[in-house]
Amino acid sequence: MLLSPEQLKEKYNSLPKDVQDALFSDEVAGKIQSISKENNIKDEKMSELADEVGLVMYGITKPKNFIPNLSSRLGIDITIARKIAEEVNSKIFSKIRDSLKKIHGIVSDAPVASPTPTSMPVVPEEKISPFEAKTKQEIFRAAPEESKQTEGTEIPKPPVSGYAGAKDPYHEAIE
Repeated sequence: MLLSPEQLKEKYNSLPKDVQDALFSDEVAGKIQSISKENNIKDEKMSELADEVGLVMYGITKPKNFIPNLSSRLGIDITIARKIAEEVNSKIFSKIRDSLKKIHGIVSDAPVASPTPTSMPVVPEEKISPFEAKTKQEIFRAAPEESKQTEGTEIPKPPVSGYAGAKDPYHEAIE
């Protein structure tokens, strides 16, 4: 949604004071720059991140659209966009969380002990195939009975020269 400069000014004036301050603060700009560098976001894409953060603060972008918008505007995978969104949430949005909830009409009846990076609504995880699920499990772990050495068994020692049969296939001097 494109807003005229007059509409944008009107929207800005209707924002809570803490959000107005955050929108143009050097602290928030520094955090966006830091998040960009930590996630290898190129300088020309950093402004896209800043724009998207600002659109959430203005109430134009809904929190549920933040991650998909980051993914498309920055040209990154959704999992990286989710990681960046969690960092933005914890480093920037957490300080103005109550105001953002009012702006976006989010009602929370349950008391929140402390703001967490996952308290912003996120896009549901993509479904993965059973094959992908299996590859993420620890399937290369040794079985407990295999990893235990039983009494009376010895582990064979390698030959001193490092070659099978103690012969050097390259005919080099063995020290």
